[in-house]
Amino acid sequence: MMKKKRQLQFEVDIKKEMQLNKLLELNQKVSKLISDGNASFKQIENLKRDFQEVQKQYKKFGKANFIRSNFEPNQLKTIVSNKEYFTGDDGTRDSFTSGAFHRHCDHRGPTMTIIQSKSGGYLFGGYTSVSWRSSQGYVEDSYEPFLFTLTNPHGIPPTKYPVIEERYAIFNKKECGPTFGCGHDLYVCDDSKISTGSYIYFPWSYSDRTNRGSETFTGTKYFQTNDIEVYRLIEN
Repeated sequence: MMKKKRQLQFEVDIKKEMQLNKLLELNQKVSKLISDGNASFKQIENLKRDFQEVQKQYKKFGKANFIRSNFEPNQLKTIVSNKEYFTGDDGTRDSFTSGAFHRHCDHRGPTMTIIQSKSGGYLFGGYTSVSWRSSQGYVEDSYEPFLFTLTNPHGIPPTKYPVIEERYAIFNKKECGPTFGCGHDLYVCDDSKISTGSYIYFPWSYSDRTNRGSETFTGTKYFQTNDIEVYRLIEN
């Protein structure tokens, strides 16, 4: 454990090439923890903090942040963080609106959405291979979409929840943020940082492998977001 912690240490005032190398190194550690299924809450929080610090330093060089990942070897080999146009960590209200989500994330192809809840700071989200749109309706995804938990109040290790009804994989509506499943399994409302309207009706279209139902991700059915990041898949 101490060895891993030492490996995560880095200098904040270094050149962009070194910052990028640190991003890759940290992401490999996240991928390994997820693959092994033994990531603790503290480990994930420490890694997330380290990512944020490195990304902040790297951003000073005027280039987009990006992370290479083996989170899903067949589908997510390379993930680009769209932090510059859809994330809540800058504290701006616009970053949490459904309008901002669709303005920046529609028609982008495969994406992974990572959400941090305001209460508890739990990390969870979903992956889809199809593009988000503003037009209303369900969209089928036959390329293994899934929901996932990274940290949660139950001590469940990082876990993926595969789709069981592909025709309801995601739901599009201009008034909604990223929404997965019929019901919905995971729904992010407009102004999700200040509204308590986001909810989890799970399982519905996705399989509950850990038998915690709607309390799986945050411990409650309704939640507010503290942070949202949407990552776009880049094909090699």
